Amino acid sequence: MHVGKYCVKPELRDEFVKAIMEFERSISNHIGLNLSYLLDSENEPNTFWYITIWSSKEFWERAAKLDNHKRLSEKCDTYLSQPANNNFGSVLF
Repeated sequence: MHVGKYCVKPELRDEFVKAIMEFERSISNHIGLNLSYLLDSENEPNTFWYITIWSSKEFWERAAKLDNHKRLSEKCDTYLSQPANNNFGSVLF
């Protein structure tokens, strides 16, 4: 599982969500991506959690090398008010 925390500039919220949606459409057929969620934080304004669950970390690593993932990362950097916080973990249940 990959979890990213993104603090977005308020005026760029819609563009950020659109970029994530476009990425999701472009990777929807990528083998190994089992589930994904973009969560809008209730307690932290303009903060999103992007959670993707992969068959293995290796699948995520392959996806991270794709051009569409690189373009998403570049776009997201311009939308953020602070650097993204990314982490990996295992789904326990």
